[in-house]
Amino acid sequence: MTQTTALAQTGRPVVLVFSRAYIADEFRENVTPLADEYDFRFLCDGRKPGTEDTRARFYHYWKAGGKFTGLSDREIDDCIYRCRLLRNLPREKAERMLHAMAHTLHEYMEDNRPDLVLSHLVDEYITHLISIFAARRGILYIAYVFSYFSGYVQVLEGSYGAPFKYRTPSDEEVTAICDKYSVGDFRQDYAQRPKGTWFRQFKSVLRYNAKLAYFRLKRIIENDPLNMHYMITPYVAEHRRMSDLPAKNSFDIDWRAKLAARKQEGQTVLFMPLGYFPESAIDYWVRDTSIIEYEQKTIEIASSLAQSYCVAVKEHPHMVGSRNPEFYQRLKRTDNVVMIPPEEHGTNLIMQTDATLVGAGSAGVEAGLRNKPVFTYCDTSYWFEGSRSVFLPLSQTSQWPALIDNALPELERTDPQAPSVLASECLQSTARQKPAKGRWPVCDPADLRNLLDAGLARSRSRHDSGAAKPFTSSSSVV
Repeated sequence: MTQTTALAQTGRPVVLVFSRAYIADEFRENVTPLADEYDFRFLCDGRKPGTEDTRARFYHYWKAGGKFTGLSDREIDDCIYRCRLLRNLPREKAERMLHAMAHTLHEYMEDNRPDLVLSHLVDEYITHLISIFAARRGILYIAYVFSYFSGYVQVLEGSYGAPFKYRTPSDEEVTAICDKYSVGDFRQDYAQRPKGTWFRQFKSVLRYNAKLAYFRLKRIIENDPLNMHYMITPYVAEHRRMSDLPAKNSFDIDWRAKLAARKQEGQTVLFMPLGYFPESAIDYWVRDTSIIEYEQKTIEIASSLAQSYCVAVKEHPHMVGSRNPEFYQRLKRTDNVVMIPPEEHGTNLIMQTDATLVGAGSAGVEAGLRNKPVFTYCDTSYWFEGSRSVFLPLSQTSQWPALIDNALPELERTDPQAPSVLASECLQSTARQKPAKGRWPVCDPADLRNLLDAGLARSRSRHDSGAAKPFTSSSSVV
């Protein structure tokens, strides 16, 4: 069956809509206004009445134990190491789960022959596999999520965070973004309250342990012992212990005076905000997987930079209480590193320092919109192309000071048009958000239609150009 047969059979393009079970209703709500124009096929990875799920096929192949031979060793390693669940399991179990799900998803896609995939960010092995299988078929995997810009939905393609640019924003949109986000100390907190007090830590620890107990019970009740969403809780950013709440001396209370003294001495001061980890922006968007050993790699980076610069390190406000406090102490003991209290606004630090070093985090767009120099080790983020930022390879951290010295003079030459250029570039990969109450955004139907049509056009172009690479051998299980 060719790629065009599914369209011929239904009269409408077939769009596979995949989500986790608990947000399946929001995904269905998002596409319902366009149900007469596209053939939406809904799939989730857990129990959701009224929506087909992966469980029956998955457990069939789990019990059979056969390997899915359509994946290369490199793809298997990448799927396991980037997934915060599988990389924490015994290798034999991780591979068996991966192969069982690969059989399941490949079989489903063979049955449904989608022309496009619409899902959430690739951030674990199931969505990673779907994105791989979509690429093999020459079709796009399009993900959508809440945008940094309020009132918008961020749209990405593939496994590794590349923005899907499909529209041209209006001048009015660009001006509104610049007016709102390029001045002042705006902080996008995604409606999450910063942690950091004993009482909030205590409540979060109780909540974490309640979630563990609840998910253990659901795995039993639903006869779903390998459910990814229920198993992954111990390996996400959570407040697990009261002892993870850092003491006040983990940070420099007199940080302003320290930065002022370094500047007076003529030192360049770099702002290095810490990232939320684990999350897709680190696990998947950064090509060099050495960043997955996040704390060790961060200390390596800080130590290298501190030989030449003063490095102002600030914790992500929503990570306070989720890391081992010894991490902060190791950073603080590094000469020329100043630990900024996490409650300080990152935008203020951007303006008070000479340049910002970030992975895929929002500090990159915040600095770019303020015409400040940006260095990054992630070249796939939605703001990278328009921000004038300079890429620093993680495999060469010892050479970063020389790379920064070479690039900084040019970056310090501000361009009055740079914020508008960046805002326009960022908005090209967004959809306007429709007001809705839920855990996942709902796109404006007109933008969603344009998005799907652009994705289908690009999928057809890829398929017609021979980009599809069918599996030569899909299964070792009958």
